[in-house]
Amino acid sequence: MALEQAGFDVQRAAGFGAKRHMLVARLAPRWPVRRHLPQMPYLGTLQWLARVHMAPCAARALGVLQLAVDDTEAAAMASACRALGLPAAYARYVDPRAASALAGLALRRGGLWVARGHAIDAGAFTRALLAAAGERVRVHCGVDVRQLVAEADGWVAQWDGGSLRAPVTVLANALDVPDLAPMPRVALRAVRGRLSLLAGAPLPPLRCALAGDGYRVSGTDNGAAAVGSTYELELPGKPGFDDDPQRAHEGNLARLRRLLGATPEVRIMGLFDALRCVSQDRLPLAGAVPADPPQPMPGAQLADLPRRAGRYCLTALGSRGLTLAPLMAELVAAQIEGEPSPLERDLLAVVDPARFALQRLRRGRYRRR
Repeated sequence: MALEQAGFDVQRAAGFGAKRHMLVARLAPRWPVRRHLPQMPYLGTLQWLARVHMAPCAARALGVLQLAVDDTEAAAMASACRALGLPAAYARYVDPRAASALAGLALRRGGLWVARGHAIDAGAFTRALLAAAGERVRVHCGVDVRQLVAEADGWVAQWDGGSLRAPVTVLANALDVPDLAPMPRVALRAVRGRLSLLAGAPLPPLRCALAGDGYRVSGTDNGAAAVGSTYELELPGKPGFDDDPQRAHEGNLARLRRLLGATPEVRIMGLFDALRCVSQDRLPLAGAVPADPPQPMPGAQLADLPRRAGRYCLTALGSRGLTLAPLMAELVAAQIEGEPSPLERDLLAVVDPARFALQRLRRGRYRRR
């Protein structure tokens, strides 16, 4: 959508999931700059939601209650809200009594109440964005791009039986980005996440979405809910891999108990199983794809590092894809157009795909591959 609004004619190879996501603000006034990034795009994503037409069940503004894990975190949340002086309509700290009233059930701790927090069907959101873009975005389904070939006037995406030419390419294919655009010192990894899908009855009714040590968000079918999520580093074919769904359910139900402060009776309906794409510092990669720098480059800055002309990426959004993607997309579009960045310089540096190569150069340990 960011590229379409910038006036580009976009051709897109399809590939998106159907997980139900939560959109919620996060506060961290005393954390280092790299930790401020997740709280910035929240309002921008709300603006994107306002631009598209979606069924009420696909984007529900039911509010999100981010519960404190313990009393120390509760005190930190309250202190953050006071220090920032945020409008209550954005986020405010609520004590256990107020939190219980908002959720409609008794809770042991308070937390951060985000009144404009949403539960969003990611697949429906993607389809709505494509519909809003109209003919400026063309989706090519069922293709597996195997190679990007550089030409004098741009790039050629090739797959079995077809190809596309464009002056600019944006790679947003998660873990497969390095296959088409190798980047120096970038290491992406898959982290498995499994959600337990629970029947609405006999779960206690809930007026909002809950987050904290895990999360619970209700669907639209008789109060059915998704609870989770696991964070599994062991993947199929690797030592320690455990594919037992019961273990995933046990972990997710333990998270639910900690959120609710009780052991509810539940009826398991199924499991949502997917992979997150995570970088080595758990922050996104968004911007121009770096090339191998020449040596030596003493005192190099990010602006000094060479880039691959006309090639950009947006990946490694981890567990915050819905919140981060709109702002990161606008950043990439601004770079392509040569417009001012929507991020300040410090935050731009922490999402730059060349940051890992720069770190190695500064330590004097960089070797060309």
